[in-house]
Amino acid sequence: MLARWPLTLDAAACENNTLVPRYLGPDHPDPAHRDALTFEHWADLAGGGVVWLNPPYVPTAKLSSFLGRAVATARAGVPVVGLLPASTGASWWWEHVIETGAGVEFLRGRLSFHGPHARLGGASAPWASALVLWSS
Repeated sequence: MLARWPLTLDAAACENNTLVPRYLGPDHPDPAHRDALTFEHWADLAGGGVVWLNPPYVPTAKLSSFLGRAVATARAGVPVVGLLPASTGASWWWEHVIETGAGVEFLRGRLSFHGPHARLGGASAPWASALVLWSS
């Protein structure tokens, strides 16, 4: 599904779950790349590709901060694709998705998460999900 975009930066990852070699996350070997929200410009790391973003969904203030950074990155000319809860009634959805003109692809069913941050045996999301594309 993600093969249609040339992903070059995973903006919210760990070493064991990043989708591409270049990532921002708490276990990054370079301390300057450990906090995606304090890293000044995601566009500088994207290397001409697309930024992938699967941000933390809670707390909402942190999610909103990640989405604000996604919007700013797209406005700087670098597309961002994000996996988000399809929370169409939430204020953050309207502010960072609808009002910015982002493209939305709703995903059928509930996603199942696996890996180091999921419960043993995997976990199904309690919400519907969407892929959101911010581009200039």
